[in-house]
Amino acid sequence: MGIHVHGKLPHGVFAKDIIMGIIAREGVAFGTGYAAEFYGDTIEAMSMEERMTLCNMAVEGGAKMGSIQPDQTTFDYVAGRKYAPKNMDKAIAYWKQFYTDDESAFDRIVDFDVSDLAPFVSWGTNPGMAVPVDKPFPEIQNDDDQKAYDYVA
Repeated sequence: MGIHVHGKLPHGVFAKDIIMGIIAREGVAFGTGYAAEFYGDTIEAMSMEERMTLCNMAVEGGAKMGSIQPDQTTFDYVAGRKYAPKNMDKAIAYWKQFYTDDESAFDRIVDFDVSDLAPFVSWGTNPGMAVPVDKPFPEIQNDDDQKAYDYVA
């Protein structure tokens, strides 16, 4: 699955808000059966720590894993670390062969514009129980909602 993330992140919005926004829109099982690759100008502008957050939280949407194609940000982050390859040039050449350069390679594409994304907060016990900080928590619809409200109270 390709997840095309684009647009300039508003002030105070971070990687966890992106994945929570995707889960809020697409559902907690949107990634079931998929390996998710995040790409787009928003991703390219992220720090390595933000990228790791996004990939780590992809499983919260049911994905088997999250990935981002390595680029100069990745190479700079890895270089010089304890377990970095001894020959970074060779490693970089190897890593670059795994780039997805054609969207048609994806079985499914999720398009997500972050331009108007607000920070997300959770009101419950799973990542689907979250809302933008500028929206009210939903009304209780069932026992699961009640249990979640009771748990976080």
